[in-house]
Amino acid sequence: DELPALVGALRTMCERADFVVVSGGLGPTTDDLTLEAAALAAGVELETDPSIVEHLKALFARRGFTYTPNNERQARVPRGGQAILNPFGTAPMVALRIGRADCFLLPGVPREFRGLFDQEVLPRLEAKLAAEPRRVHRAARTLKVFGIGESLLGSAVAELPAKHPHVYFGYRAHAPETHLKLLAEGSIAEEASARLAAAEVDVRPILGDRLFGFDKEELPAIAVAALKATGGTVAMAESCTGGLCASLITSVPGASEVFVSSAVVYQEKAKTQLLGVPTELVAREGAVSAPVTRALAEAARERAGSTFGVAITGWAGPTGGTEADPVGTIYVCLTDGRTAVERRRVYRFDRERVRLFAAYLALDLLRLNARGIQK
Repeated sequence: DELPALVGALRTMCERADFVVVSGGLGPTTDDLTLEAAALAAGVELETDPSIVEHLKALFARRGFTYTPNNERQARVPRGGQAILNPFGTAPMVALRIGRADCFLLPGVPREFRGLFDQEVLPRLEAKLAAEPRRVHRAARTLKVFGIGESLLGSAVAELPAKHPHVYFGYRAHAPETHLKLLAEGSIAEEASARLAAAEVDVRPILGDRLFGFDKEELPAIAVAALKATGGTVAMAESCTGGLCASLITSVPGASEVFVSSAVVYQEKAKTQLLGVPTELVAREGAVSAPVTRALAEAARERAGSTFGVAITGWAGPTGGTEADPVGTIYVCLTDGRTAVERRRVYRFDRERVRLFAAYLALDLLRLNARGIQK
């Protein structure tokens, strides 16, 4: 980062906007220049806050970390600014006035940024907006889908914006998900909320089962909740995803109530040695095939004693594949011991995204079938 460029950018933004949010550059090293830039842009000095220094020393002591003098860089505050302690990390957030703007300096670590933005910045913005005369009220909702791309999503709801002229329809590809954001406006909050609800009523039937969640909801948590609601459990066998699907599920607090076990059966011999899939089946059908994937799902369920068994095989690339099943081919099977639902997809992506889409495909099958397998 270059200090003059940062100062110039801050001054420009604070001349044009009422609110400015800055992310990053609040750390302890000499390349963290946000505080210096903010002080220069505001025309004030940087001052060290002794109470923040003591807070940082105590925080380091509790975590068993070595406190070094350069951490005091995080205790500096532009004169006239307000430092807000960071419950998610070390560097405090700073709020100050620069030009016409209320400026908020937040840490760049995503978890810290999101936490402080939701907890400290949003309430301040809402309070300011609420005090404005003749303000436009807005209500927003993000609808999340899997299995349909951005262009297809836009085409599916293409007739609705004309029907709802006070609602903005926005689209975002957030692989492996696709998001539709509805933003409604009204002269009062109730009017904006009513317009948003009306648009959502029209959107939902179009999205159908592809719609898996809203706003901050995540597919792994929704799959876990679906299993909890029915008292179901799941065991997994993963090949090309290498445990990624199990990792996504176990990232959800309380997943131990529904998740029993996972076997990473990457090589062909592991499928036989760990889960007893017959070698002749693998030799005849191929390790990446519907029959082998189903055998893995059934074995995972039987050995774990779970309600469901899920298996994933595929060619993640960049090498491998066959003429019939090229690189990017994924097989997923979900079984309850009586019935099985299988999916084959060919994802023309890089290795990382093929694996991620495969894991999401398995989670989506769980979500859709937790109350009983549907063909």
